[in-house]
Amino acid sequence: MSGTEIFCSGQIVFLIISKSSDRGFITEGPFGVDYIIISNNAVKDFAHLQKLFTFKKVIFDSSNDFYYLQQAVRDLNRLGLKYHNVKEKGAFIIDTG
Repeated sequence: MSGTEIFCSGQIVFLIISKSSDRGFITEGPFGVDYIIISNNAVKDFAHLQKLFTFKKVIFDSSNDFYYLQQAVRDLNRLGLKYHNVKEKGAFIIDTG
């Protein structure tokens, strides 16, 4: 497994990044997804992620450690990006109705 997966639920597209990769992503301009789920402290550069993907929100699952989350939240706030921290706020629920 590469550490990156895309799945759809109805019209909602999720990108799951669970392993850091030096190979990076190859896209022709920003690739649109609805939500990016990050596991295992996998993303180090959120500015670069923002150049590769358009998205509504970053979701941090419970596998990310405290120090990583502090740094990531600081970066996301600086970039003006929305996020949901499962460790802090509990399950992420999408209202589809």
